[in-house]
Amino acid sequence: MRRAFAWGVNAYPTAPLQGCVNDVKDLAEYLMVYQGWQPEEIRLLTDERATKHEIIQRLAWLVSDLQPGDVALYHESRHGAKVATRKPDSGEIDGYDEVACPVEFDWSPETYIVDDSFLGFMAAVPDGVTFLWISDSCYSGGLSRVMPLAAGKPRRPRSIRQPVDMQWRAMTAERRGMRARKIGGALRNVLLLAACTEDQEASDAYFGWRWNGALTWHLLHLLKKGAEQLPMKDLVKVLAENLRKDGFDQTPELLGSEEAMERAFLQAIV
Repeated sequence: MRRAFAWGVNAYPTAPLQGCVNDVKDLAEYLMVYQGWQPEEIRLLTDERATKHEIIQRLAWLVSDLQPGDVALYHESRHGAKVATRKPDSGEIDGYDEVACPVEFDWSPETYIVDDSFLGFMAAVPDGVTFLWISDSCYSGGLSRVMPLAAGKPRRPRSIRQPVDMQWRAMTAERRGMRARKIGGALRNVLLLAACTEDQEASDAYFGWRWNGALTWHLLHLLKKGAEQLPMKDLVKVLAENLRKDGFDQTPELLGSEEAMERAFLQAIV
């Protein structure tokens, strides 16, 4: 069995992007044209339909009934943010989370997806399943930094400027020595390809005639040229070099088991 779920949001009310929906469409087309997947094996959510509720529903579908030998792909193209959390009773800062931003994101807990939610789904992935998670989004500490132009290519960061009160809360958390947990830290049977390191920002950029995420565009470009035969650890090295040559200040990270890193892109375990 093969399954893929991809979601992307351009239509954020306060901080719109331009390349996320193209990322989702391009990935689906790649799977069908180059990998022979069928449309019914792929589910997509974009813009106004990519709400927290709908994303959670599709994630549940993606991980349900997986068996050894199955292949699953989860792709997200969206804004990322870090949120310092308070205890409901005392109001004291008690945590610092990396969060995914659905279309309705407004910094309230009801409108974002925290690390533990993802880890709960990923924990259901059994041994013997090839499961690749691609996150084309920011995990940056400097959420208000503006990406400069490089090599003449227009771009913008995939992170949302924090409101003043959230900046203050984050400063309090950092003064107490708290750091946002990397989502990939507790992965077991899942391989995570993240767009950048935690001190960088992922880019939304203009490629030729339209916008895409820098990670997704360069990844699909390599795969279409035959790089799907490379071990994932080698593919990511080439991907990082291509991003650097194209003027992007982001280094993709590959997190997961050494065994999974030795397999090629979406290679089933036999």
